[in-house]
Amino acid sequence: MSHTDQAYIAARKLLKDRYGNEHVIARSFRDRLNRWPNVFSDDGKALMEYSDFLGHLSIAKSSTPALNVLDDYSENERMCNKLAARLKWKWARKVSQFQENE
Repeated sequence: MSHTDQAYIAARKLLKDRYGNEHVIARSFRDRLNRWPNVFSDDGKALMEYSDFLGHLSIAKSSTPALNVLDDYSENERMCNKLAARLKWKWARKVSQFQENE
């Protein structure tokens, strides 16, 4: 193996350790979620951005088992608490309907 091949392999390993490690990815998503500001009911743009972020989080969860901790009730409650009271009530009603149907 040449010196160039070894350097390439080392660089790939470094990138994987920094950006491909599932625990690093999970911590990054959770930190961002914890810092997310509250969303007020009259702020459609903020609600859309939060919704987009939660969508990305859901996609990442499918390939990052360390994010499965977000399925916990207390984590869901924390995510819901970012929303205004009216939006939390609507979310709770949808969850209740889902639970009754499942």
